[in-house]
Amino acid sequence: MTKIHALHGFLGLPTDWQRFNLPNLHAYSLRHSSLAPAADGLWGWAKRFNRLAQPRHDDILMGYSLGGRLAMHALVDNPNQWRAGIIISAHPGLTSKKEKIRRLQADKAWADRFGNDPWQDVIRDWNCQAVFGGKSFPVKRSEHQFLRKNLQDQLRFFSTGHQDDLSEALKGLPLPILWISGQLDTKFLAKAHELTFSHPLSRVESIAHAGHRALWEQSILFLKIIQSFIQEVLSCP
Repeated sequence: MTKIHALHGFLGLPTDWQRFNLPNLHAYSLRHSSLAPAADGLWGWAKRFNRLAQPRHDDILMGYSLGGRLAMHALVDNPNQWRAGIIISAHPGLTSKKEKIRRLQADKAWADRFGNDPWQDVIRDWNCQAVFGGKSFPVKRSEHQFLRKNLQDQLRFFSTGHQDDLSEALKGLPLPILWISGQLDTKFLAKAHELTFSHPLSRVESIAHAGHRALWEQSILFLKIIQSFIQEVLSCP
């Protein structure tokens, strides 16, 4: 049976995926000793993940936001391990050196805050970022659910400022990719529509009335989209 390997976003938890009741889903935690962020960065993490996951040929890799960026790296690192990929609300990579420097500076500032500020203060300010469209996170996040050092390391080592632009690498992948963005997540949706893919089953889908947190804001529609894609992928030899 096909297994879906799922990667959560920043401030995410493996339990985030339970709401969708997807059969044979295995959700990973970035607190896992083999998957914690480290100085080997995004590509080093991808190699560690592919060794740990040991997917079978029909397995699908899915990731949201930060988890989507990590999933991209794992797919590019070893595409022959995977049947398909599902990328949700993720950025393929910045192209400008100035943008990367700004992102590194911003993520360092957030890392400092997650290490030192009162939890409720930093969570409130994190949720006030423009990317979330003024919407609060639909699930309460408590400090005891996380290790602050782990969150800091995610921001430092997995920053988009460290990330290569993967647009061309994604285009060349020999497997189908479903790329999902919320219709109201205009920056990420515009970037998604710039992508091209070589596999005929690959496509970009936008979810109406949803922003960056599309899988929570329009859960039923999100589930229908990924179920249709998975069925289509598995029906092809």
